[in-house]
Amino acid sequence: MVMYNLGMNLIVRPIIRWHERRGEARGEARERERWEMWNQRRLEHQARGEPFDELPPPPPHRNCARQPEA
Repeated sequence: MVMYNLGMNLIVRPIIRWHERRGEARGEARERERWEMWNQRRLEHQARGEPFDELPPPPPHRNCARQPEA
């Protein structure tokens, strides 16, 4: 039991945390990309003098619960 706990604390948990941080960074990059694409479309419509009624992307989820990936 002691070896199991030692292995979990020294090996498994740090790996899980690393994967979680990496996933959060990728999610933030996707959010930024969605906003940049939306803003580019908005600017193109503005330059042509056309109305732009597309809603912006939803704000990122910042609560503790994991949100499903789109």
